Amino acid sequence: MSKPLLVRFRDEGSEHGADRATLKEVAKKLGVSETMAIHIAINRMHQRLFPIKHNEEFPSDEALRQIKMENPEKPAVIVDDIRDRLTEHEPEKDR
Repeated sequence: MSKPLLVRFRDEGSEHGADRATLKEVAKKLGVSETMAIHIAINRMHQRLFPIKHNEEFPSDEALRQIKMENPEKPAVIVDDIRDRLTEHEPEKDR
């Protein structure tokens, strides 16, 4: 698994920035987790910017339902600072 990425949302959405409410609305509409909604959005933008690299169309509604079934939403953990979560999982060092 690759390294996590901290995303800071805008207080208000704009043409070049999104607020958290927008992400929640997209995820709900697609019926997927917020993380999956971000992945779908990035992949769709990539397909639009680099169409020659992609032979498939965007996921259909059926494909999105299948994704949701295969990746059930796990309870989210909200943290103020990602470093707090990372230190919780570090193995204890020998003393």
